Amino acid sequence: IIGSNIVAQLLLLCSIPILTRLYSKEEFGLFGVGTVISIVMATLLTLRLEHSIHATASFSAKVYCSCLLVIGIMSLVVLLPLSVSLFYFGPASLHENLWFISLFALGHAGMAVGTLYLNATQRFKMIASVNILIPVVFIVGAILLSTVFDAANHLLAWQSVAYFTGAVVCLLLNARAISLSNFASFPTIIKRESASLAFLTPSSLMSIFTLNLPVLVTAFFYSEAVAGLVVLAQRLARAPITMIGNGLNEVLRSTIPARSRISDTFNKVFLISAILSVIMVVVTWLVPERFYLWLLGEQWVGLRMVLFATVFGAVFQLIATSVTSLLSSFDKVSEFKVNLVLLLVSLLAALAVWVFSIHYLAYIWLQMLLSAVVFIIAFRIAWKLAAGFAIKQAQ
Repeated sequence: IIGSNIVAQLLLLCSIPILTRLYSKEEFGLFGVGTVISIVMATLLTLRLEHSIHATASFSAKVYCSCLLVIGIMSLVVLLPLSVSLFYFGPASLHENLWFISLFALGHAGMAVGTLYLNATQRFKMIASVNILIPVVFIVGAILLSTVFDAANHLLAWQSVAYFTGAVVCLLLNARAISLSNFASFPTIIKRESASLAFLTPSSLMSIFTLNLPVLVTAFFYSEAVAGLVVLAQRLARAPITMIGNGLNEVLRSTIPARSRISDTFNKVFLISAILSVIMVVVTWLVPERFYLWLLGEQWVGLRMVLFATVFGAVFQLIATSVTSLLSSFDKVSEFKVNLVLLLVSLLAALAVWVFSIHYLAYIWLQMLLSAVVFIIAFRIAWKLAAGFAIKQAQ
């Protein structure tokens, strides 16, 4: 899984110098705004029920089918009304992208459910194949086909196609789990997980909204061009998180059933994350802006400072990867509180933009510093939780 994440992110990183020449900063900004909306929709579509697949290994097929049913129900209850609302009340720039936003939301939700079930059934090679398929479809569409078909010249469109393709592949790979008897367990599964979902769903929504709020704030208060800088900086800064962090996250999740190994694995994951974080900060600081302009194109003036500020936020996000896994599995109340505080401090930073009209770089640094304090507190909570399992093992 880690290897496939690395390959997938390397493919995307290698494509960025081409994409930055094919698409403008404004198009990257619009792409970022559409992506944020889609991911929020995807979270609402699954209600994060897919996280129960690991916790209930013996009922994983039933939980998987329940997740598919939830996606179907929430598509009618949430996705359709939200799409109509965006069409009538959203910005004009998003109107032509509504189909892609909805398609990406469905694809993202299907991928989340499908890959977690593949993980639960230990089909790791299939997960690796799907992980690599996504960037391949995106790159082929966004770079090769967009130069042939002008109408397909949309980053959001090809990302939507890529994720929806991945969701369909996951659905085919998990076809054996789909049965009427498993779907019939839906009321039981929902009743069993309702208490957990009551914290997990809003907590996940707050986390996603907080992580992506800078894109929305810069697009609304500054310009889509500034949002484009933020989107590209996030793509570059978060690439190591996706390459390494998500893989480490899966390793930690695999130890959850055997609680005796959690403390040792948590410490190792933290150490690897900390080392990678130091490397990220040093490399970003040493690389001059002239290099970014040569690599990405002259239009990306100012990217280096945005990237340097974004890297600090990405560093804390990377270190917090293991924290999220532990809290979502064993202390959902603390996870909810942490994400609520993160949301509040992020809104406080956005309020500073509105009231004081601060520079967008000042806003990004303020957002990062306030979030860092909360991440440090969250890590302390998770470390005590992991240490508690170690003490129980020793006894």
